[in-house]
Amino acid sequence: MQQLLSSVVFSKFGVTHLRFLLENTADTLQTLELVNCKMEDSELSALLPALSQCSQLTTVNFCDKDFSSAVLKKLLQSVANLSNLTVEFYPPPLECYDPLEVFAQLCPELLDIPLAKRQPKTNSLCYRHLP
Repeated sequence: MQQLLSSVVFSKFGVTHLRFLLENTADTLQTLELVNCKMEDSELSALLPALSQCSQLTTVNFCDKDFSSAVLKKLLQSVANLSNLTVEFYPPPLECYDPLEVFAQLCPELLDIPLAKRQPKTNSLCYRHLP
C-alpha cells in the first residue's frame, strides 16, 4: 500500500488522523511520501511511535520539511529498525541552512544512524537553498 499526501497543512488536517492511518496500515504500508505538507517538529514527534511500527515500509520521503536536528535524529532512530526500508529521503535540519559548513558536518552523523542498523539502497539528506 502506498500513501501520498500532498499539500496538507497538518495544523488544519490534524496529525491525529495521519497517526491513526499509520497505526491502521502499519502491517501493509510500503511507501510514505509527505509531499508539500507543512509539518512542525511537534507534529512529527507525535507520529514517530506509529511510524516506527510500519514494518513493511520500503520508501519514505520527508524531503521538503523543516525539522530541527533533535527531531530529525529521533525520526532516523525511529525508522532505523525498519529492515525493509531501502529508499529514504530526509530534509537537512534547520540548523544546517546557515552556514553550509554545518550541513557538511551534521550530515554524516545523521546518516550514520540508519547505517548502524541496516544498509539502505538510497539514504539522502536533501539540501535545498532557502532564500
